[in-house]
Amino acid sequence: MKRIITALKKHKAIDQWRIIHQKSTGYQLYVIGSMVDNIRKVVTDKYYVTIYCRNEIGMGSTHFTVFEHDMPDMERRLEPAVFTAKRVNNPYFDLPCPGYSPAVETFDPTLQGDVQDILFVQLADRLVDAVEHEPYVRLSSSEYFLDLQNIHLCNSCGVDLDWKQTEIFFDGVLLSGDPGEEVEIHFEPRARRLQDLPVEKIIHTHSEFARDARFAKLPPSGNIPVVLSGEALTHIFSPLVHHTSGNCQFNRTSRFKPGQPVYLADDPKGDSLTVISNGYIPFGLRTVPVDNDGVATGRHELVREGIFRKPWSTQQYANYLGVDPTGEIANLEIPVGTNSRKDLLENNGPVLQVEEFSALMPDVVSGSFAAEIKVGYLYENGKKTPVRSGSVSGNLLDCFNNAFFSIESRQGQYGLSLTSFGTYSGPESIRFEEFQVTGK
Repeated sequence: MKRIITALKKHKAIDQWRIIHQKSTGYQLYVIGSMVDNIRKVVTDKYYVTIYCRNEIGMGSTHFTVFEHDMPDMERRLEPAVFTAKRVNNPYFDLPCPGYSPAVETFDPTLQGDVQDILFVQLADRLVDAVEHEPYVRLSSSEYFLDLQNIHLCNSCGVDLDWKQTEIFFDGVLLSGDPGEEVEIHFEPRARRLQDLPVEKIIHTHSEFARDARFAKLPPSGNIPVVLSGEALTHIFSPLVHHTSGNCQFNRTSRFKPGQPVYLADDPKGDSLTVISNGYIPFGLRTVPVDNDGVATGRHELVREGIFRKPWSTQQYANYLGVDPTGEIANLEIPVGTNSRKDLLENNGPVLQVEEFSALMPDVVSGSFAAEIKVGYLYENGKKTPVRSGSVSGNLLDCFNNAFFSIESRQGQYGLSLTSFGTYSGPESIRFEEFQVTGK
């Protein structure tokens, strides 16, 4: 890193700079059915460099990656980077200076132990055994990953901090049904700690999904209540995260204004919405002592009881807005409601519960979405019927006008898939009254 810093300081056109040195040791294990492959070890050592250059209008920046074999050519690597940065026109801002950085838990020391035991015994063997105890389900394939990282962050304003973090996850596919007509269920849980991956629980839950999906029918069409649970909660907050950002506030593209309601309706009927960015959650997937600029993590209320309080903001946009930076969005925390999950599923007419979508990718600007149902259940007249295919559509900004949160919470430290906000801590289920269901 010293060689990179020396080259950056010598270049007169570079006003500010930031370096993130990431040294990672990763282990990978692959299983086809119950046949176990060998462990692969992958070591990477790279530097993510960002430079900032003043120009006649403001300041520009660009990023590039440096490996150890690039070090002798650092001076030459800087020329095209400076050329690019000086042609980007952004208002000037200062990088953060050294300050308090909280001690947060991001590293599981048990993952430094016997890697073969961890991947073979603690994960692969447990997963295969769990599947063998599930009737009418078989394991197609599975993969296991363990990553140990050393992070060193420094910038031109004096920030110099290093920490360690771990991540462990597995990826698998379950099949159920006759050959040629199998139903496939995929899962990809990940966590910072091994103990936060409840293998048997995850397999049992997804095995039930696979068995039920064999007999699933299309849901009825219409404007019926929809309860989202489990992985179906992934990404439903993405539009809210987008519109509460300092970037959107500065560019005046946000639908929200500080101090005003986030609801469009004058008289919202559901539970009040509170959204918190929490970087303190022990071993959370987005828990780090500082963000990529060096802004200390924290716990920040973005929305409190339906009122937009403040944006989450990187150093750049905090400077532009004249507010204190919160750092990048962290783990998402949503307070629970007052209704039981059972109450949310009860209704005189049908209620659709969705556990998984095939792919939920809302338009974060408009909030609109339409997603195919992968795993769902229809509750009607005291009967629970598996449903599959069909779709749910609506708007993930307007829907909180009439939404109800379960009193049961999902406080798991693992995420079922990669999300923009890391670990989710909040209601186990949320009922929305204004979604459109398309089925038979």
